[in-house]
Amino acid sequence: MKNISKISLFLFVASFFLLTSSVSAETLQERDQRTIDNYNSAKSSYAKVVNEYKSAKSDFIKAKNQYVQYRNKESLNATLEQAKNYLNKAIDVLSAHINLVQSGAKNVSLTGGLTDDQKQMIASELNAEKDWLTQEKSLLTSAATKDQLVSHGKMIQSHWNSIRIIAKKITGEVLVDKINWAIAKGDAISTEVKVNIDNLKAQNKDTSILEGFLADLDKNLSLAKQKRDSAKSIFDQIGTSPAGNSGVVSASDLTAANDLFNKGNDFIKQANQYAASAHKDLKEIVRQINSPRFIGPPLNDNSSSSGGGSSSSSAESSSSIS
Repeated sequence: MKNISKISLFLFVASFFLLTSSVSAETLQERDQRTIDNYNSAKSSYAKVVNEYKSAKSDFIKAKNQYVQYRNKESLNATLEQAKNYLNKAIDVLSAHINLVQSGAKNVSLTGGLTDDQKQMIASELNAEKDWLTQEKSLLTSAATKDQLVSHGKMIQSHWNSIRIIAKKITGEVLVDKINWAIAKGDAISTEVKVNIDNLKAQNKDTSILEGFLADLDKNLSLAKQKRDSAKSIFDQIGTSPAGNSGVVSASDLTAANDLFNKGNDFIKQANQYAASAHKDLKEIVRQINSPRFIGPPLNDNSSSSGGGSSSSSAESSSSIS
């Protein structure tokens, strides 16, 4: 249960990755608040049913222990009743968890977001699980024996694993989407910087420093794309072959999904580092363009020579950034 909560929280936090100054503070604040309000509502509902689930689990364990001690019909019936309630609460938790994941996925449009096709696919997968849970809750009412309840418990556990795998896959898609957005912004800015450099060259300005930082910017964006592609390739494998021939999603399927997610997330972290380095390059480019050397008159030969020294310093700085 704790792991599911962490996955959901991770999905929500992912929607705030790599916001840049091109988004106005007012618009960002409004979007933040809407996202937070929607998510907190789903999170509050989820926390409530989790507490009910924990209470039901505790009641079931107590009843089971009493049955082990007394081994009579009364204690058996009490155990079966508590077992059924426990399974019902487990279904409620899964339904609330799906709502939590859906809330995070819908509101991840903060900086561009998932495409309509991605959202539709997510909705389709999660709604299919919700439909199954609704049907299972109805079928559970007629379960009366130990074997029947055990059978229902196994199927609920299978879908529990399935939902967690879906959450992992969705989180991976969100992380790729966020780095895609940052890279696209970086590419657009790089193009603008090239135009500015050409304009400065036309004014007989020494742009060697700017070109050095631009080269670093493009290099970091290229490396971010490589790591992004590696992450996406791994995330795409999550949930592609679970369940086997039995149709049951096992703990080993979940472990495989967790392993894939962790590997993909490592690449995302590296991509974010390169994107952060590109952002530093951009800030330095803006600082340089706004400096007196580019605002003032064209550089003469002496200042060009001085600029060459600065370019050398820039090369050293670029080397350390890389």
